[in-house]
Amino acid sequence: MTACFGRQNRLLRAGAFEVSETVHQGGLVTPRHEHSCACLHFVLEGEYRESSAKTWLCAGPGSVVTKPPGLTHSNRFGTSGARTLRIAFDPSSLDIDRRAMDEWNGLSQSEAPDAAALCRLQTEVRRPDDLTPVVAEGLCSVLVGTLMRVRRHERCTRRETARLGERCAAVLLDSLESTPDLDALAASFGVHRSTLCRAFQAHHGCSVGAFVRAARVRRVIRLIEDSDLSVAQAAARAGFADQSHCTRVFRAVTGTTPSRWRGQGPG
Repeated sequence: MTACFGRQNRLLRAGAFEVSETVHQGGLVTPRHEHSCACLHFVLEGEYRESSAKTWLCAGPGSVVTKPPGLTHSNRFGTSGARTLRIAFDPSSLDIDRRAMDEWNGLSQSEAPDAAALCRLQTEVRRPDDLTPVVAEGLCSVLVGTLMRVRRHERCTRRETARLGERCAAVLLDSLESTPDLDALAASFGVHRSTLCRAFQAHHGCSVGAFVRAARVRRVIRLIEDSDLSVAQAAARAGFADQSHCTRVFRAVTGTTPSRWRGQGPG
């Protein structure tokens, strides 16, 4: 069903699923390739780095890497190699709608969603009997379905985080003259203060305080470049306590003072 780079110790076909346990040599670098099926790679031992055109990730023991069909990627295994359990399947052979498969859009990684089911699947692969294909098919369905739910939740969480981060930033930019009241701001969005801070940090890559400082500096730059306001007046309009405070923060952000910026520009 799909190409394999490594020593495939065990292979099991269970309904629409193909399950294989593979040992990958230390230092192995695979050429760029793609699979015609969707794949889950559970990392049992070792680690490797996987990269596609848009992203890359490092996978270690206890993690699972998912790939949609046709995603071009390559792998670089650590010095100790890796041992993986792969579940491959053709999405069209399962009763899964297109929206559900969108959760597999792109290379992604997370912790294994159901450790008990994974352990049972390993046992079935290693010690098969006449009922193994039936049991393994059920376990694969559980793992695939559970992981799809995890991916859907992650996507929803990212969207909610981005929305909250953007709304918060808009309010902050409209009120740079005042010190942010995080409790009141969080309450206005119907969330806890810590939830707001985490969402803001995740979306913008900085704290609320750092965001406001940088925004105030940008406003001072705009005012001293586009108006005849004094530095003290620009500082007040940008929300700084006084000119001294403005100069201190401005220098920390830009490496120079507002007066020198006005006279010489950023260079």
